[in-house]
Amino acid sequence: MKYKTMQPVLAAELPNGKNWVYEVKYDGFRCLVKWENDNVELISRNGKSLTKQFPEVVEFFHDHSELLEDYLPLVLDGELTVLNTLYQSDFYTLQTRSRMSNKARIQQQGEQRPAHFLAFDIVEWKGKKLTSPYISRKKQLEQLFRLMDLPLAIQFSIPLGFVEAIKRKSEIQQRVSDHLAEGMVAKLTSALYEEGRNEKWKKVKNWRTVTGIVTGYHQQNAYFELSVYDNNDSLLPIGKCKHGLNQNDKETLIKAVKEKGIKRGDYYQVPPAICMDIHCLGFHGNEWREPVFTDFRLDVSPDDCTISQLDWQLGMPPDEVSYTNLDKHLYPELELSKAELISYLRRIYPYMKTFLDDRKLTVIRYPDGINKEAFFQKNLPAYAPEIFVKNEEGSQFISHAAQLAWFGNQAAIEYHVPFQKQNSDYPVEIVFDLDPPDENGFHLAVQAAKHLYTIFQELQAYAFVKTSGGKGLQVYLPLPDKSLSYEQTSRFTEVIANTLVDYQPDLFTTERLKKNRKERLYVDHVQHAPGKTIIAPYSPRGNAAASVSTPLYWEELDSLEDPKIFTIRNTFQRLREKGCPFRTMEEMKKLQPIENIKRWL
Repeated sequence: MKYKTMQPVLAAELPNGKNWVYEVKYDGFRCLVKWENDNVELISRNGKSLTKQFPEVVEFFHDHSELLEDYLPLVLDGELTVLNTLYQSDFYTLQTRSRMSNKARIQQQGEQRPAHFLAFDIVEWKGKKLTSPYISRKKQLEQLFRLMDLPLAIQFSIPLGFVEAIKRKSEIQQRVSDHLAEGMVAKLTSALYEEGRNEKWKKVKNWRTVTGIVTGYHQQNAYFELSVYDNNDSLLPIGKCKHGLNQNDKETLIKAVKEKGIKRGDYYQVPPAICMDIHCLGFHGNEWREPVFTDFRLDVSPDDCTISQLDWQLGMPPDEVSYTNLDKHLYPELELSKAELISYLRRIYPYMKTFLDDRKLTVIRYPDGINKEAFFQKNLPAYAPEIFVKNEEGSQFISHAAQLAWFGNQAAIEYHVPFQKQNSDYPVEIVFDLDPPDENGFHLAVQAAKHLYTIFQELQAYAFVKTSGGKGLQVYLPLPDKSLSYEQTSRFTEVIANTLVDYQPDLFTTERLKKNRKERLYVDHVQHAPGKTIIAPYSPRGNAAASVSTPLYWEELDSLEDPKIFTIRNTFQRLREKGCPFRTMEEMKKLQPIENIKRWL
């Protein structure tokens, strides 16, 4: 590879001015794609080949080589990523894949957590290096995507994505904040592509700031070890850091460590007294992502540096909200506090956002915990802060992470949404609610969902399934905008529900009165109507398990026995391992075969 990448310089703030544009910075591997007629190479910034580890990306380029043979060879610059959301990526999953050599494992990971190459620049076109300014190269990149008939966007179903250049600084800042993205890059529109670090590109990191106790010092490699107190009041090591301090502060810290610490070989064990703030991009397996010391915290007691505080800080709770009574246990049996609920809501918002945007919201609040009185809230209270855009009818909406965090601070645990967007009379989805007679009847919901899946396969329709967070399942058919009216979806859901009942009348029913259901599963098609609501994907539920309404892969149904095993405390581990099963829903709705569905009306 004859090109080296152009690198942004680190900055504290984004520059202003009409000559700057802004891009989301993804946490992945900086990568050049060398694309020739008979060969495709993925080359890291350090010159390492990544071609064998990411075959799904390489195959995509190969599949389009014939289409672009008149324009090859090309060299694209971008980020190789594994996406969590359209603006948030998973560095650790990507890193694990890059170290694999077994083809079967690589193939399995590619199917479970597929990689994406997100292109933000083009360096070579028709074998010639481009010497034009950034704004012209970006237009050349747009032309390439149009030649390939690809959207100028990022989609989960397409391994090649286009990184948008945004003109408004406030827009990029909000997007990065909402999605807990790695950061932002500002680019001068007149910048030529020049190798090495360059002031014409500036990156700003979306730092998480955490506080820890200095409990050790490794003299040989100059690493300081930090800890917090766990739930048993024992010190828990949380990682190491060496960068960020100026020379005077570093010498002061080393002196204090040597005076107060106990030396064991090359290592000083330090009693808990010195607290410090660290910037990082994340925390995984007792390792920080790019840790940097920022300040001594003389105002903080070591006793305040706890695992709960660490979790709170890593979640980046929005500053716009005034938080209260964070230690209150909303789930008493689990000792799950309001702080833990808010942290969950903050982290899950990037996954929930699509299902909350522009929908009137109904919440269920539990001000004194799930064992005490709860109430529904459909209208925004008059005392709601200015982070909300208030409307005449008083409806409440969530469009930013801070708004969801505020509802969490109000002890709103459940989030219910209608089937249509604001100012629209058309549903954006069809949902079948499969309600077993009791906790022991979940197998009936599984059977019903699998029957629905078979029907929808015959229709060539795209269907998705999730737990209700209670005892049942919910099956989704996403719809293109204004493709079916409620009258049409009502007829369709009734026909499908009756088909299900006719198939196994001893197991399924559409009888609304519980006393007449006779231990059968209720296929609720009446609920899909204007003004009705459904629990939002990833919403917590107000039950003793702290369960979550969790999107599933269809192949998981056969082995799933208890829908409440997915909770506030384990949902993120599941997302890291499996990704979001609903990630392609927005893309699939545009491909939904509406004419096939209409044949059932």
